[in-house]
Amino acid sequence: MTLTMSRRSASALILAILCIAPALAQTTTPTYPINMTPVEANKLVRDKKILLIDIRTPEEWQETGVAENA
Repeated sequence: MTLTMSRRSASALILAILCIAPALAQTTTPTYPINMTPVEANKLVRDKKILLIDIRTPEEWQETGVAENA
């Protein structure tokens, strides 16, 4: 399979990459592990800042319940 691209399309793609690259470079990556209290985590889940994924077994859920929005 051969991919052909016009010079104009290639220039537009390069320009788009050059515009996006600085924004990507400015994103901060958190240091792991992140320590937070259950109250802080709950607020971040409610504010849709983090996604809570509960990886416990159904038996463990029965013991303690399932976190809201998990």
